[in-house]
Amino acid sequence: MNVLIAIDSFKGAVSSLEAGLSLKSGLSINPDLKLQVCAVSDGGEGSLEVLSQNSIGTYQKMMCKDSFGRDTMVNVLFFEEDDKKCCAIETASMIGIQGQNPTPNTVMTTSSYGLGQLICHLMENQISKIIVFVGGTITTDAGLGALQALGLSLYDEKHELLANHANPLMNFDHLDKEKLQQIRNHLKKVELVVGVDVNAPLYGTYGCSQMYARQKGADEKQIQQMEGHLRKLDEQCDLDLMEPGCGAGGGLAAGLKIIGGNIVPGFDIVKHFIDLTSKVQWADLIITGEGAINDQTLQGKLPLCMAEMAKKEQKPIIALCGQKNYTDKSLNDWFDGIFSIQPSICSLQEAIQNTKVNLEEIGFQFGKLIKRNHHENRS
Repeated sequence: MNVLIAIDSFKGAVSSLEAGLSLKSGLSINPDLKLQVCAVSDGGEGSLEVLSQNSIGTYQKMMCKDSFGRDTMVNVLFFEEDDKKCCAIETASMIGIQGQNPTPNTVMTTSSYGLGQLICHLMENQISKIIVFVGGTITTDAGLGALQALGLSLYDEKHELLANHANPLMNFDHLDKEKLQQIRNHLKKVELVVGVDVNAPLYGTYGCSQMYARQKGADEKQIQQMEGHLRKLDEQCDLDLMEPGCGAGGGLAAGLKIIGGNIVPGFDIVKHFIDLTSKVQWADLIITGEGAINDQTLQGKLPLCMAEMAKKEQKPIIALCGQKNYTDKSLNDWFDGIFSIQPSICSLQEAIQNTKVNLEEIGFQFGKLIKRNHHENRS
């Protein structure tokens, strides 16, 4: 039996590759299994690592501001495509939520300004194509901070210019449309591809504020405030900012769309580069997963993307996770089984520390089960 292991990273615990190798170690109890580990990502954190592990491009360090306005060095993956100089960057590396403990104050003080800085630097390097993997951010500013770094003037209700050292969305009222058009014209020199990790619209029940801002520290008053300002932004742009994906990265995808970015599922970008389709076709069984399987999974997270591929190729697929918690039972229709790797009740810290061990253990148990089933079918 050919088994494809394509698991996303477990945030704060293991990378995609580490998760896959741990599971493979357990499954190896069954010598009848041909195991292939494929590092994968849905466009969130870890996307550059996945491409790099598949020998795509080379890293270079570049400086920009992080979400709190501090100087930071980030990896940029440079590669060539059709003899053109291209690159890929990951928002989680500069304005990421990983390792942070966000509060309502975080909402007020964080900005995507650093991303705009980095895009400016890349434009100076004669880049023809920039892929921005949007996901895993701590910011909810609709990309307005990044637009400020690119030269866009933003104003509050009193027509006063908004500062660029805080979240501009919280006081946003209108923007300089003439300056916006100048930025759009300048960016026509480069193809800007926005790889998103969820298919959320800009605002509404499933948008960046109501669905995701709480986990980034926002209280209910801030969420309602952001919701109103997101609507103002949508009203001022001659674009559909309710397109699936615009709400990714705290609305950062919408901000990049405003200046000419093309929104696509980040998973599709990764899938293309690592030739995932042929790997799925090779498999008799696919094992996927990530740290949490919940209602957000249905918004285009990695396990759902893998399940869509499996269904198209008529392959069985199971999902593993650290935390299993969802109310939308339609999620069950996508998988042949969803399993938590936790052997008992434990704290989050204990679960993180034991992720590799637990993945190996569940692989061991699955390996034994498949082996026994195989032998019974032959007898």
